[in-house]
Amino acid sequence: MVRQNLTLFREQIFQDSPFDDSSAFQDDVHDQILLSPLEREVVDSPEFQRLFRLGQLGFVDLVYHTANHTRGAHCIGTCGVSKRLIDGLNRNNAKFASLRRERRGDKTEILEISKVERVLISLGALLHDLSHGPFSHDIEKKTHRYVSASKWIKVESHYGPFEKHDNYHTNPALYVFLMDTRVSVLARILRCYSRDFYQLLADEAHRYSHLSPFFALTQKWKTADQEILPSLLFHLLVFEKTEEAARHEILVRTSFESESVVAWGLGPQDLRSELHQAWYQPFRHDIIGNTLSADLVDYLLRDLQRLGKSRNPDWKIRLLT
Repeated sequence: MVRQNLTLFREQIFQDSPFDDSSAFQDDVHDQILLSPLEREVVDSPEFQRLFRLGQLGFVDLVYHTANHTRGAHCIGTCGVSKRLIDGLNRNNAKFASLRRERRGDKTEILEISKVERVLISLGALLHDLSHGPFSHDIEKKTHRYVSASKWIKVESHYGPFEKHDNYHTNPALYVFLMDTRVSVLARILRCYSRDFYQLLADEAHRYSHLSPFFALTQKWKTADQEILPSLLFHLLVFEKTEEAARHEILVRTSFESESVVAWGLGPQDLRSELHQAWYQPFRHDIIGNTLSADLVDYLLRDLQRLGKSRNPDWKIRLLT
């Protein structure tokens, strides 16, 4: 009976698209953030819930007692900001193309971030800090600097399990949480939604020319419908910089039990180079975490507020005039 009631509840809640923003999360910085059914299930997973027990600012609350906000709250905020950035970029692109047509009479193509990309980018924003350990950056290996004989000398520390939380060669957390369905509830959730995601990609590939070559290649990827969502998500987060994306594979540690690494790439090995070249675009990750990004916007606003500072950055997204 309980199982039947849960099934009925899920059918009623998810009768619309699993990727439509339908669940309101109240936030002390952004007021209200809308998440999709997929994102809500991700937040409910044990792998994400642990982020609510990780301090955003490490030991800073020992000095500023109100600086006790969590990585979980920050990640939900980053997800919300990423959607506002994407929607603002799309509005501005459409406005820019319209102005060009009016003033110059040319037929400038409207550059639009598709819904399937919006789903992936906002999910990446939600999970961008998933691999953080306890005390966040404070347990990562640091480079210390001191002056000796008027010269700066750098000395690397030996404490901390990883050089950086996003060093996937040594830290298997992201791979395990996103990809290993044997131990990760989150990985099973992503697999569950992968078919719907693949169908959305198929629907939009005919409308967006930049998606068509990639979708055509996925026809050769026999298990694409089952694996594409977690694979593209992992690909989005590990190929962070353009210089890293020059190659189509990256060495990753895939287990906490073993320190061995494997070469990971998008899709089956014989298609990895083609799939990577057809899919990779730096703007997708730039929206999540670059010089001006959803990550930065959220933590600047959130950290300053929780430190009791009255100054805040002005990040209003304005339309072109």
